[in-house]
Amino acid sequence: MLLSMTGFGRGEAKSTRLRFEVEVKSLNSRFLDVRIKAPKEFFSAEILVQEIVKKYIKRGRVEFNYRIEPLPEIVESISVDESRLVTIYEVLSDIRESLDLEDPVTLDHILYFKDFFLQEEKEWLEDDREAFLMAIEISLKNLLEMRKKEGRNLEKDIKKRIKKISQIVNSIESTFLGEKEKIRKSLLEKVRSNLGDSVNMNRLEEEVFYYFERLDISEEIVRLKSHIEQFSEALKSREPVGRKLDFLAQEFLREANTMASKSISKEIVSSVVELKSEIEKVREQVQNVE
Repeated sequence: MLLSMTGFGRGEAKSTRLRFEVEVKSLNSRFLDVRIKAPKEFFSAEILVQEIVKKYIKRGRVEFNYRIEPLPEIVESISVDESRLVTIYEVLSDIRESLDLEDPVTLDHILYFKDFFLQEEKEWLEDDREAFLMAIEISLKNLLEMRKKEGRNLEKDIKKRIKKISQIVNSIESTFLGEKEKIRKSLLEKVRSNLGDSVNMNRLEEEVFYYFERLDISEEIVRLKSHIEQFSEALKSREPVGRKLDFLAQEFLREANTMASKSISKEIVSSVVELKSEIEKVREQVQNVE
């Protein structure tokens, strides 16, 4: 079963006094890259979050955003820094006078600054820590479900394209085997007609054989078939196989490029162009696989 590296999840949990809302998204990455800035009240959260993430995700860039707010029924203690409040009023009044403004300084003007409010900071309790981590885990479970869904779509498309690639390779092999002897005889005839009866046939056979070896794509076909078989087996794995699939897709392309450089048959060259097109589409898809 394939898992997509992209997805989104949301989780929510409450402690006795706080509500935690967490959003997580994952993107493509060669390795596991977890990004979260834990609340200052909970300095050890980042390490714990890393451990939780590893339970659900093996590869990809994982980014968290969260919001923490007090429950409506919890009244926080708030006080006012009176000296700062007076300073703000005096500064605003001085500005009013220097600009020769008629309107007086109002409470609305002062409230705009807000930093004269002092809110009592409380240390996180154990159930705060547990609720925060629970929201993280819920968001990851929802993210995983989305990655599974996307993975099923990827797998369906990739299997369809691998089947097409296999069909094209079989077609190329059939064409090559059918033209192999024809090409060899054609080369012999052309050389003999140009050189006449004086040509040394044994030497000619050797030269044609050497030249034909450079056009032989049998090894590339065998290797491509082997890579296709390995690719199909990897799709059955329950472990992350994105890197392996990416490597095999690159090997597909390598063999296809070699065949393109060797072939002189118009039919084979045309088939190789189609083959490379399908391989590129597979390569694009496996970039999203965990």
